[in-house]
Amino acid sequence: MDSLLKFLNEYQGLISATVGAIGVIVSPIVAFKVMRRTLTQQAEQFSIQRKDEERRHNESLAKQQEQNRIYALPFFVLNKSGIKPYIDEHRLLVFHITLTNKGNGTAIHLRADIKEDSDNSNTLTMYESPVACYKYHFPFSVSGAVVQPGDTSSFEMSCEFTCDDDYIADEVRFAVLFSDMYFNEYKQEFTFLFQKKKSGNATVEIMDNYSSRDPTLQH
Repeated sequence: MDSLLKFLNEYQGLISATVGAIGVIVSPIVAFKVMRRTLTQQAEQFSIQRKDEERRHNESLAKQQEQNRIYALPFFVLNKSGIKPYIDEHRLLVFHITLTNKGNGTAIHLRADIKEDSDNSNTLTMYESPVACYKYHFPFSVSGAVVQPGDTSSFEMSCEFTCDDDYIADEVRFAVLFSDMYFNEYKQEFTFLFQKKKSGNATVEIMDNYSSRDPTLQH
C-alpha cells in the first residue's frame, strides 16, 4: 500500500496529464456522436412532419377539387313535356327529346351514347328492346353543344318495331355523354314509357313513368 501511495504521489502529475489528454480526445468523439444522433432524430422528425403536411395538403386539395366538381356538375332533366312523338313521312315513329340542364354547371360536348356505328347509315343505334330498335339521327344537334344552366338541348330518336303486335307498350332507355367545365366526363341515363296502337287512327301516348338518373363520373 505504501508503495502504491508513493507511486501515485511521484507520478500524480503524469497521471493528471494523461487523463486530461484522454479527455481532450474522447470528449469531441462523444460530442460528435451525440450531435450526429440529434441531427438524425431531427431529420427523421422533419421527414415525418413534411409527409404529414403533404398528406394534409393533398387531402385538402382533393376535397376542394371534389367540392368544385360537385358545384360545377351539370344535371339534365327529362320530363313528359320534353318527349314529343310524331310519325314522319316514312311512317316511322320519331321521338323529339328535349333535355333541360337543371344543374349548377355548364355542360360541354353533349352527345348521344351510341351502341354502334355504320359508314353506310345515317343513324346510330342507341337502345334495343325486345320489341323495337331506337336510333339516333344525324345531324348531331347536341354534338359539341354548350348547354348552360337553365338551357335546353334536343335530339331525335326513331323507333323501328321488330314485332307485329297491334298494341305495343315499351320502356325506352337512352343515355347522353358530356363534360363539365373542368373536363370531367359524365354519363347520364334516362327512361320513359309509351304505348302505341298501330291500326286505325295510330296514336302514341307518353306515360307518366319517366326518370332522369344522376350523372355518373366516367374514369
